[in-house]
Amino acid sequence: MFKFVMVASSKGISLNHVYLNETHMGSIGIDKEGVYLNLKSDLSLGELNLLIAQLVSEQPALLKEKVQIAKVD
Repeated sequence: MFKFVMVASSKGISLNHVYLNETHMGSIGIDKEGVYLNLKSDLSLGELNLLIAQLVSEQPALLKEKVQIAKVD
């Protein structure tokens, strides 16, 4: 399971650290332009599917948002 740890949130903008099995995977943010995911390592398609499922179960409106995924160091 993924765990999201809130870093900052204000006026419809949020930033969370993303952990998978207690390993820091990167960050996810939501702003007026959509959802962005900055990953430190690759995810399998199954892990990405689980991440999406967890996100939309908490915030169903995210299904309509654009998503930007980037790999960062």
